[in-house]
Amino acid sequence: MENISINIPVGRIADTSVKVRHMFVVYEIPGADYGHQSYIEHREIKDGVLSAGNPLTKSALVNLCSLTLPQIKKVAYSPESVISYAPACDFIMWWKPAGIQRLYFDKKLEIKNGQAPVPALLFAVQGRALYVWALKDNKRPDPDTEIYHAPFYNIYENSGVCMGNTKLPEQATPESIDLWEKQFFDSAFSGDALPKMEGTTGKQLWRRLVGSGKTRFPVKYLKKHGTLNKIIAAFNSETAR
Repeated sequence: MENISINIPVGRIADTSVKVRHMFVVYEIPGADYGHQSYIEHREIKDGVLSAGNPLTKSALVNLCSLTLPQIKKVAYSPESVISYAPACDFIMWWKPAGIQRLYFDKKLEIKNGQAPVPALLFAVQGRALYVWALKDNKRPDPDTEIYHAPFYNIYENSGVCMGNTKLPEQATPESIDLWEKQFFDSAFSGDALPKMEGTTGKQLWRRLVGSGKTRFPVKYLKKHGTLNKIIAAFNSETAR
């Protein structure tokens, strides 16, 4: 496409003068869904003149995105616990093996604080929202693995965690996994949302387990949620909007 003369003002960021040097133009077919029938071109701007456009290349797009998402160009080790990591979507999912965990409960629940066995868990963070599920088998889940509701208080129907006014980690990255887990377990369960289980209640379960010395969580009480595939598909549906 031809050169185009335009009037572009000089801007300022803080006390520094800045000039527009590049422009990305998106062309769409009328009536098509955004992004499905599009063409993007890159034009340089010199002396107020838009140069002829060139198709936007993958490398140019990655360089552009890295201005606000530097991790998109980062090659890093991912621990075995990571199930899915999409830095451009501010999303990470990981699993935690079953074990003994210290739990805290609001006094109104009449459940003492202390050590208790917990099942293997599946965590996900999207943006600043934390989600938690449970696993019956103490191993890394695959796409067809059946996932269960986490047997804790303060977890909504969609498995999102009510964190109240807890200070949350700033990022959803492999490096932040320990911080998210710490914030989850260090917060007292208040009972704002009841555990979803089969054959028992949250109060009955945790009264029996906390301080009991038992080392294995009774997974027979876990309630099915859906497969890992379905959970990931639901997140993809959200990010596609």
